[in-house]
Amino acid sequence: MTWVFGLQVLGDLVIRLGFFYAFISFGYLTTRIRKIGGPLNKGITSLLINIMMPLLIIETLLTANPTSTFDIFGIILFTFFIHFLGLVIMYTRLRNATLAKKEQGAYLLTATFNNALFLPLPIGLILLGEVAVPVIAIYSISQMILLATLGTFLGSSYSEEEDDRNAMLRKALTFPPLLSVVIVGVLFFAGIGIPPALDSFFDANALITTYLALFAVGLSLGAQDVIKKSKYVIETIATRQLIVPVVVGLLLLLTDLSPLVQDVILLQAMMPAAVFTVVYATALGLDSESVATIVTTGTLVLLFAVPIMPLLFG
Repeated sequence: MTWVFGLQVLGDLVIRLGFFYAFISFGYLTTRIRKIGGPLNKGITSLLINIMMPLLIIETLLTANPTSTFDIFGIILFTFFIHFLGLVIMYTRLRNATLAKKEQGAYLLTATFNNALFLPLPIGLILLGEVAVPVIAIYSISQMILLATLGTFLGSSYSEEEDDRNAMLRKALTFPPLLSVVIVGVLFFAGIGIPPALDSFFDANALITTYLALFAVGLSLGAQDVIKKSKYVIETIATRQLIVPVVVGLLLLLTDLSPLVQDVILLQAMMPAAVFTVVYATALGLDSESVATIVTTGTLVLLFAVPIMPLLFG
């Protein structure tokens, strides 16, 4: 009977990965064939960020088993470490490089900020289940704090534009997933939980959010036409998706964090540069072409690595 159970687990995993690639491919083809990826992606991203993801975070934080203070501190500490490690490695590499400031800023930005929601959320839900969402939420919120501080500093140091920095700072601080955690805190201290009658609604929201996020990733991939060739593009991707995860994985072996927290932190460390870095680079006058190339290529690299992830998190 053991081998029958093993086949069932394998079959379930194959189906989940099939849906994973199907929704990304559907988004990609929608952009390439129908040429409506831009407006559609903007609308879906707005829906996910402003409504569906905050609802998912509120539900999971209010219904999840309490996360220990030690685990929360560990998540935040590793979030900062993952970001600063990528930054330090690329800064060391670029220190003596003869590149324009906007190019250096682009490589530093993408080596620092990984995709903390749109990819780890659906992958985490598929491989680890909804129990992974609170950890992903804490990581993402910690990243938003870094975006408002470190991201603004990078923009100020390497930007060729003087406008929109305050707007980017306000946008980071009013990021809906961040505000959703504030709402959770208010509801928690007020002793208000989620009514059982809404369980079906929140379950449906979690499922739709997962696959809609994957569809949005496909739309973003299909919209990127600019491929900039540079050895620093390759080095940035290798830093973000190879060196950083290896170092983080080795350090996790030395900690007493719960297995779930370790799995999610490692998953986050493996993520490519965040899609929002393209928008950020454009607004701040960095080399957006290099950023778009790193985001697109890095995401494709990750998609090829997804089938072996169950071996790491199984």
